[in-house]
Amino acid sequence: MPVLVVAALGPLAACESEADPTGPGGGVREPALNEIVTTPPLNASSNDTLVYFSFSNGTLVPRTGAWDLALRRFEVRLASPATGASQTVLGYAVANHATASNAEVLAFTSASTRAAFDALRDPQVPADSLFATDRLAANPQGHIVLGGVPVANAGQFWKVRLANGQFGVFRTARIRFTGFVTDTIYLETRLQTGTALGAVQTLAVVPGGQARAISLTTHNVVMPNGCNWDLQFNPDPRQLAITV
Repeated sequence: MPVLVVAALGPLAACESEADPTGPGGGVREPALNEIVTTPPLNASSNDTLVYFSFSNGTLVPRTGAWDLALRRFEVRLASPATGASQTVLGYAVANHATASNAEVLAFTSASTRAAFDALRDPQVPADSLFATDRLAANPQGHIVLGGVPVANAGQFWKVRLANGQFGVFRTARIRFTGFVTDTIYLETRLQTGTALGAVQTLAVVPGGQARAISLTTHNVVMPNGCNWDLQFNPDPRQLAITV
């Protein structure tokens, strides 16, 4: 994972000239500039539940607390109003291994990357104007066109990493309603093998008023159990959402 330099926007609890400032966590000494702080192991292994980390506390905190990073397996989110956070955290990716191969990234360890992380100092921190919020925002209704009776946004398709680590693409080809109830949603999918995409497969999902989990690998609706699903469709008229 590339290193991300982060900065939280909010009231400062202490002046920079103070020798031992205290962070907003209350009683927790704020690390000195360039000081590396190592946290205990954090369990972010859940497939569907985010955990929230505070730099000030140096540990996980409740979602309702002042958190800076949200973590889930391989996912990292910055705190912002879009995520329901009470503060905004901006980040800048230093692209420290942008030229590394897949094999090199997979071989990274905490020990082998420590020197590069320790080398980050003030000169590598960019100007404030270069910090930004998350570049990606969730758009669970992006697969349909709203306004009147929703219709499939067939021109939009997504490439996703599947639960088994492989890749596939999908789009909503058609969606059919009975009144205001989703009768059937038709998904077109293609699995990737190596650098080639397989044949187009069409899956008709009949929600029956319930959220349905879908495995692109087996090309079927499944009962969600751990990592056995890739997409979920929520037919609630207020949602009509596809999440991965």
